[in-house]
Amino acid sequence: MNMRYKLNKKCTLFLVIYVMITILCFFLTMGYNHLSTLPISQQGAQRWQGENQQKFSQVSCFFSSDYRATLQDINNFRRVVNQKLSESSLDEVSWIDAYSVQSEITVKTTHGTMNTTVFGVGGEYFFFHPLYLRSGQYISEDDLSQNQVILDEQVAWRLYGSVDIEGMEVEIDDKIYIISGVIRSELDPFNNIADQDNGRIYMSYNRFSEISNLGINSYEIIIPEFISGFGYTLVDTGFQHSQKEVINNSKRFSVKNILDLVVKPYTMVMHKKGIAYPYWENAARVVQYWQSLLLFSIIILCFILLIMTIVFIKQHQRYIEQKFKSIIINIKDYFLRCI
Repeated sequence: MNMRYKLNKKCTLFLVIYVMITILCFFLTMGYNHLSTLPISQQGAQRWQGENQQKFSQVSCFFSSDYRATLQDINNFRRVVNQKLSESSLDEVSWIDAYSVQSEITVKTTHGTMNTTVFGVGGEYFFFHPLYLRSGQYISEDDLSQNQVILDEQVAWRLYGSVDIEGMEVEIDDKIYIISGVIRSELDPFNNIADQDNGRIYMSYNRFSEISNLGINSYEIIIPEFISGFGYTLVDTGFQHSQKEVINNSKRFSVKNILDLVVKPYTMVMHKKGIAYPYWENAARVVQYWQSLLLFSIIILCFILLIMTIVFIKQHQRYIEQKFKSIIINIKDYFLRCI
């Protein structure tokens, strides 16, 4: 009696641990999947595709500090894209791109002065980075008047004490710019970790080039993916810069890619190209880091469950065989009665 009680108690404890590990594995998997939905800057291809049957990929290219891109490089690459899509009988307007550069610059108003990060942007930047507008409107590469800027909440509050400041002025490098709108920074915690700065201001790249000689360090494109790897290969070969990094944003959170980081974690921290990544790329890399930790934990837990399953089967092999035979016999009897 005591022996049977001990065996039942041991078996119950075994099953409880097994179920707890299974539940933990389930929640870790849910967390793993949820993480990839947080960086909205990595989801441009899904937004652009909508209900379209044609698949799209989002690809980014980051240039080193010594070998940055110029506006001519961007325009030359755009011609290459249109040519390649035309050769493939695809609509030339079925793709969009954006480019940017950033620098620390002093901004002045009649209410005060502060140092902040100024972004020079072009293309459809605010489609790739759909920052929430608190007031006003976005700026566009096609605007006839490009002397407008967008402030984030932090800069707006520090300079004016309000977010309703559309039409007011700021001074950057002795030039006056009109405030087009105020945006709210990303709310997810990873962007907050990666973006520990003094706020942001956005202006057209053409105006930015008047106050800084820095070249473009970030290029992004959403392009039809009618052949696997088409977008990545096009960007990689289209820009001839020796020190650049091309990333397929659409696949960066795939299990295969994250598994590569689990196997080779040093690839997340070792960079030899002298590239200063923008805050959204750093945020995406933080997400990849946490996903790799979760995936590693899930693999370990699944391995433990596998070992426990094998042990359980071996310990109860005779009972399982008897049950299996009994089930087979019952099935046979059922069919014989039905004939």
